[in-house]
Amino acid sequence: MKKTLAAVAVLGAFAGSAIAADVTLYGRIDEGLLYQRVDADQPHQSAENSWGLESGNMTSSRFGIKGSEQISEDLTVSFTLEQGFNPDDGSFGDDDRMFNREASLRVTTAYGELGFGRMGRVLSDAGTYSQRGEFILGSSWGGMTGGTELITDKTSSRLDNMITYKSPTFAGMTVYAQYAGGDTAAADSEEENTSKTDRYYGLAALGNWGAWSAMLGVEQTNYQSWFPATGTGEDVDDSIGVEASVAYDFGAVKTALTGRYFKDSAGYNTIVSDYQIERIDGYGVKLAAAAPVFGGTLQGMVGYMDAESSDDKEFGDLEVSRYTVALTYDYPLSKRMKLYTAASYTKDDFKDNNDSTNDAKPNNTAFVFGMAHYF
Repeated sequence: MKKTLAAVAVLGAFAGSAIAADVTLYGRIDEGLLYQRVDADQPHQSAENSWGLESGNMTSSRFGIKGSEQISEDLTVSFTLEQGFNPDDGSFGDDDRMFNREASLRVTTAYGELGFGRMGRVLSDAGTYSQRGEFILGSSWGGMTGGTELITDKTSSRLDNMITYKSPTFAGMTVYAQYAGGDTAAADSEEENTSKTDRYYGLAALGNWGAWSAMLGVEQTNYQSWFPATGTGEDVDDSIGVEASVAYDFGAVKTALTGRYFKDSAGYNTIVSDYQIERIDGYGVKLAAAAPVFGGTLQGMVGYMDAESSDDKEFGDLEVSRYTVALTYDYPLSKRMKLYTAASYTKDDFKDNNDSTNDAKPNNTAFVFGMAHYF
């Protein structure tokens, strides 16, 4: 209740000053009906069918405040405060945070931009600096309904205590560098930038040259190696991810190809939780296309992922191959309102090399229809 009242007070204060300053209140509301059929491929266990009202099928519901002030000709200060919420029941997307999606302060000069705070990784689809959204179906349409997340390792889209540098654009190319000192929201702030928390490094370049666009990035997470609760240390291999995308606009059709290599990463987005691999090595590829159809946009993707337990085999000798296909369509009723629908099918081939009785081929079929309003 206190957080709700605080949010209303903050929004009211900014709304009252919006006329006198460059401050904007914005947001999105997404609601739809989602049907899913999940088959765990287990003996004597029928496939489960479910449907219901879901938020964030096409785009995550959110509200935010953003603003900027030009201090001088070559100096601008700006900020973004953004909170996710669930219109199904009016709850916040995160009960422990007021601005769980982004809380950043940025300084822009002729030499580039520096951002500070909680924000999205550049190799994600979340926030001011993320670049996956620049490519077709770079983000997932809710759950298993398509997107880059289905062919990659599981990573945190947003990180605390982040510093981001964005270079000026030169010859169509922009470079991003990021560092996050660790999630200390529930811990002593003295643990930031120490072995008691995970630290993140990211570097990426995005280029746009007429009909062509491309991105190449690398990131690493230095996992914590000291656990205060037990007073013990552990040598955990750090994760590495390398991701590349290339797109071409033919005019009538746009195409995009994305590939990602990952090592020692913390799992993947499973169809059924029983078939998780705690630490994985592998790769994923995705081919996507988009075209204008009947006044709206039709998008499709096919993807493949191949992964296995990390080299140390601490959590078993497991493998998974994934095949996924998705088709989406959105139609603008106005500049602020869209209708959308999507269908997808994802199937895994899960193998336990130590016990073949655990082998399974779970699959997920999903259909969704809804609307999204932007303000």
